[in-house]
Amino acid sequence: MKKTVNMIDIIDTIGPAIADNGEKADATDQFSSDNYDMLGEYQVFSAMVPKNYGGAGLPYADMATMLRKLAAYHPSTALSLSMHQHIIAANVYKD
Repeated sequence: MKKTVNMIDIIDTIGPAIADNGEKADATDQFSSDNYDMLGEYQVFSAMVPKNYGGAGLPYADMATMLRKLAAYHPSTALSLSMHQHIIAANVYKD
């Protein structure tokens, strides 16, 4: 089921769960796949994808804000998301 929430505010909504999942993953030296599942559920991976291609069309500066907020909850999840967004940003802003 799709959840509709402001892309930047979504981090405050799911942040505590991200932090809890991340803490459990860190304690066992595992990748937090639960966090990735949650980011997928809220369509965070397509945040920077232009609206005409089905994404949220989030500007680069807003994505940076979103990543800073996410890093406060779980830095490893923020880093991993950042790496994926970099590929999108490079294609969106390659003009």
